[in-house]
Amino acid sequence: MARSSQDGEIEADDAWSSMPNRVSSFQHFPRTEEFSAERLARAGFYFTGQADRVRCFSCHATVEDWNRGDAPLMRHQQASPSCKFLSCAHGLRASDLIRSPAYDEEAEAMEFQLHAPVQPEDLAAAG
Repeated sequence: MARSSQDGEIEADDAWSSMPNRVSSFQHFPRTEEFSAERLARAGFYFTGQADRVRCFSCHATVEDWNRGDAPLMRHQQASPSCKFLSCAHGLRASDLIRSPAYDEEAEAMEFQLHAPVQPEDLAAAG
C-alpha cells in the first residue's frame, strides 16, 4: 500500500483515499489521546510515520506540530484552502462533508472563523 522514503516517511499513494487505510495509518501516531485516528482520517489525513506529521491524501498538504484543541478540519483548511477533498470538487464547504454529531462543534467553529473574523482591536475593546 504505502512506500517509505529514504528518511522513513510514508509517501502518498492512491491507497490513502480509503478511509480505513487512513485510520489504520495512525496506529503509531504519538498524539492518539488528544486526536482520534478517525477524526484525523475524516479530515483527509494519514500519518506519515514522522513525529506528529500528517498529510492529506488529496492535496498532499502536510500538517504537524499539533496542539491540544486543534481541529483537524480547520488545520487542513488553513494549510490548503483549495483542497479538492475539502471542497469536494462540487463547491461544498468542509462542514457540509461531515454530518456526524461529533463534528458539529468543529464545523460550527470553522464556519464562524470563516465568516466572522475577529480583529485584535475588537477583542481589546470588548475587555
